[in-house]
Formats: sequence, structure tokens, C-alpha cells
Amino acid sequence: MGKAIRRFGVAVVLGITPAVPSAAEQTPSPPLVLTVHVDNHANISAGVLAGARDEASRVYRAIGVTIRWTEGANAATDASPAVRVLLLSRVMANRKIAAEGLPDSVLGQALREVGWTYIYWDRVKAHASKYARNPIEILAIVVAHEIGHLLLPDNGHSPLGIMQAAFDARTAIAPRFTADQAKIIRGVLGGDEP
Repeated sequence: MGKAIRRFGVAVVLGITPAVPSAAEQTPSPPLVLTVHVDNHANISAGVLAGARDEASRVYRAIGVTIRWTEGANAATDASPAVRVLLLSRVMANRKIAAEGLPDSVLGQALREVGWTYIYWDRVKAHASKYARNPIEILAIVVAHEIGHLLLPDNGHSPLGIMQAAFDARTAIAPRFTADQAKIIRGVLGGDEP
């Protein structure tokens, strides 16, 4: 009797297993790609830009989104979806900061209506120096955060993760999107939840 029960249990498990599609039978989701065009008016070095791109890309890869970076003459004008990151020179930044009366804590802004972000490079460097952090890391976080504003509803801020209104640069852990934010971003870009 005991053997019959064991055999039945095995038969049930074996009977269920073939119902799960094999890896070869599963249809992979198409990759979600976001094109980000960078205008480097701040003349940030190629090495710093490359490092910041890598770090910002890592934040988005964690939620299943690949960033395709373009800059200068390589602008992807026909890419969709696409956003623009303007790294402002000191003169450009100071003019915009004065016109809008921005507090010192603002390192970047997003203008959803046109899909642009403004990054205040001098402020990013000062913030990195104040907290003894690598400016590449802070730049990447600010860029990823501001792009998040373009993809998330309302103002997109949250109490946790990369979309916190006030980033604590003293933490050694790079912030990420929350699960809910990831789902929204993937939906905006035409994908399913991660």
C-alpha cells in the first residue's frame, strides 16, 4: 500500500511537470529600449560621462530597460521613446537657477512636456565633494533620477529608492527604483511588469 501511494505521488509530479513550458518554448519579452540623447554643454570629460552612463544604465537594466545613449551629431531624432539630458555649463546653469530661484539642493530638473532634463554639473560636483563621493556616481544618480521624472506620473517622488526628493549622499548603496516604479516605467516603455 505504501509503495502504491509513493508511485502515485511520483506520477502526479511527473504528470504536472510537462505542463510547464521549457525555456525553448517560452517567448522572450522584447527588450525595452530608451534612447537618451546627451548635450554636454558643461564639457564634462569623456571618462566621467562614460562612467556616469554606465552607472545610470545599471539602474535601468535592473528593471529590464536598456538605455541607448547618443550625443552630439549622433542624435537619434527618430528614436521612440527618447529623452534629452542637458548637462549645463556654469553660465547656462546660473542663468536658469537665478531665473527660477532654485535652492542649492536642486542638482537637476525634468521638463516632462518636452522630455528634457537639466543637470547642474557644478552643483553635482559640489555635492560630491561635500560628501566625499565620486562625482561620476552622483552624476549617474541625478541623471537616472531626472529621467525617472520623465517616465513616472505626477512628480514621481517616493519615500524610498532613487526617486527620493532628497538623496542622502552619505549612503554607500546606490539607490534603485521601487517595484511599483519599475512596473510603471516598463508599462510606459511598452513592456510588461518586470
